[in-house]
Amino acid sequence: MRVDDPAMFRVLHVQPPPPPAALQFTIAAVEPGTYFAVGYLTPDHTGALTPAVACGLGASCTDHSLMRVTVRAGETVSGVDVLDWSVPRGSYPAQPAGSAGFPRGAAMRVCNPYADSLNLRASAGLGFPVRRTLDNGTDVAVRDGPLPADGYDWYEINLASDQLASGWVVGYALRR
Repeated sequence: MRVDDPAMFRVLHVQPPPPPAALQFTIAAVEPGTYFAVGYLTPDHTGALTPAVACGLGASCTDHSLMRVTVRAGETVSGVDVLDWSVPRGSYPAQPAGSAGFPRGAAMRVCNPYADSLNLRASAGLGFPVRRTLDNGTDVAVRDGPLPADGYDWYEINLASDQLASGWVVGYALRR
C-alpha cells in the first residue's frame, strides 16, 4: 500500500506453499511511488517487510516497524520479503477494504486505470491469446478467481450482455 495514501494499494492473492518452501511472488505494473509491503493471512495474522527481516528475524531483531519500498518507473524491485509475522494484532495497517477477492457471480464493471480498454484472454496469463478487447464501462460478472499468474490476479468473467462470452482479465481493472 502507498505510504502517502493507504487507500491506494495493489493486491495479489496467493496460496502459501507447503513448508519449507518460501513463497515467491511478483506484483506487476505497480505505479511509481513509495509503498509498505504487508501480507494478510487472517485479520489476526498479518506480516510485513520490516527491519527485523533484514536483521534475520533473530531474538536481537526488535525493530518491527514497516520498511518503505520505493518503486521507480520501469524498475523491478526485489528482496521485498513479507516475513515478519511476529507482531501483535493491530501493529500493521488493517487489510484495506476492497482488497478481498471478488466472489463468484459478482457484478463488476471494467475500469482499467492504465488504458481505455482491457484484454479478455483465453486463460489466466499474459501468454494466452486475446479473445477480444473490452472498453472501460463494460458490465461483466465474475465466474472464477482470483488466480495469480504473471504478477496479476486474474478473474474469469462473463460479459453481462452475452453470457456465452467469457475469458480471463486482470483483477485491478475491475470495479464494483
